[in-house]
Amino acid sequence: MYELIKFIHISTIILFVGTVYFRTFVILKIVSSFPKDQAIKIQQAMGNKARNIIKINNLILIISGMLLLFLYTNNSSLILHLKVLLGLILVVGFYFVPILFNKFEADQKFKTIFHYLFFSLLMFVVLLSQFIYSF
Repeated sequence: MYELIKFIHISTIILFVGTVYFRTFVILKIVSSFPKDQAIKIQQAMGNKARNIIKINNLILIISGMLLLFLYTNNSSLILHLKVLLGLILVVGFYFVPILFNKFEADQKFKTIFHYLFFSLLMFVVLLSQFIYSF
């Protein structure tokens, strides 16, 4: 059962990171080549589809991560707990990004910086996962 839960967890992480990567490094570059009204339509069309998929994905990601943590982990590694905390903040934070952008009426520069920061933090969580049992 452990292997199945771990496979599901890693698969959902790959999908989440891949979606954020696509949004950050592909869509933001593509839309800069179009007029603003078309760019907004492109972002909405692609972003809404991806967001709907990732909403379900992230629920599975949280559940599988919690199962791994509570059922199969008997390690009190500080790195593990940092990874779990930061990962949860990012996964749950994903649901609130549109609200954040709308509330603060974020401009494109802020959105771009935010996406780069978000992706960097995701990569940091992945990096932390490689050092959980090292210390």
